[in-house]
Amino acid sequence: MAVGGAPKAVLRTLRQLDPGCSVDLVSGLPEPGEGSLIERASLLGFEPLIVPTLCREINLLNDVRAFFSLYRLISRGRYHVVHTHLSKAGILGRLAAWFCGVGRIVHTYHGDVFTGYFGSVKSSVLLTVERLVSSVTHVVVAVTEPLALRCIDRRLASPGRIRVIRHDLDVERFAPRSSKTHRAGVRVGSVAMLMPIKRLDLLVTAARRMRGRPLTFEVAGDGPDAARLKSMSRDLEFFRWLGIRDDVDEFLRSLDVFVACSDYEGAGLALMEAMATGLAVVSTDVGGVPEIIENEVTGLLVAPDDAGALAHAIERLVDDQDLRKRLGQAARERMLRGFPEDSPGRSYARLYRETISVP
Repeated sequence: MAVGGAPKAVLRTLRQLDPGCSVDLVSGLPEPGEGSLIERASLLGFEPLIVPTLCREINLLNDVRAFFSLYRLISRGRYHVVHTHLSKAGILGRLAAWFCGVGRIVHTYHGDVFTGYFGSVKSSVLLTVERLVSSVTHVVVAVTEPLALRCIDRRLASPGRIRVIRHDLDVERFAPRSSKTHRAGVRVGSVAMLMPIKRLDLLVTAARRMRGRPLTFEVAGDGPDAARLKSMSRDLEFFRWLGIRDDVDEFLRSLDVFVACSDYEGAGLALMEAMATGLAVVSTDVGGVPEIIENEVTGLLVAPDDAGALAHAIERLVDDQDLRKRLGQAARERMLRGFPEDSPGRSYARLYRETISVP
């Protein structure tokens, strides 16, 4: 339940489930500096059952303890369905559910944890374990079509066992202001967990190439890559790291241009929020991003790992106010019309009922 796209999407889905679904939410604790959505979950009526030993880093003793904690919780819960998210929780949760004899086990992939999070050896071990655990998973869900194909290609699910259930968004929460406060210069920003896969080092490098121009860069978020990134930008007086923001909608409204430069994005929830705010967006052309951004129509797409291309795209938007306005309006319209009729909550409730007979 760290502040990030997947936990936010889970909470939104839980709110959409119909009253016929009784839910217990189980979570580990966020790492230091990641921010926490545990309090928000409690305010929404989903008081999390906390397993303190369930953490991101591999730790054999903690992982064994977390497994037995999950086993005891699931045994007591007598659940029809256990639905897991993210990697560590997904592996331990599915194994515990299988040992408990749970009728149906569902897992959602929100992104690709095998790229940009760990070294090559650890990623290879993790992929092997994920493939083993997939054998006890009845249904695998991916949040975009490209991610579903990636899961099939990595042998994490067969075509017959995978579904695509896309995120949706409270579009009106991110409605743009009727007019922006007048200020000098252009404000460029991003919202992301500060992790290597988000490649915010590219944004720092791109900003350095635009030094001396009338613009500022601001990034909302925190995470394990924070110290390195702040060190990289120490000499850039116009580049600010804001930490975790509870008012992401207000922060987005203060920007003129939004940038995402990840090596991979499952769905790009922060991009969707920026587009709903009517911002002109620049993003790397990766993962599920092309499902929401049409290049030169609803935003600008650039190749991944190319600071020069990223800087050029940002400069185009900085220099051309009409282009910013046109792309921002098209992005907002894309978000207004762009979601399926069924919400994720209704889709998951139907999936649960399809996969197990409930009296």
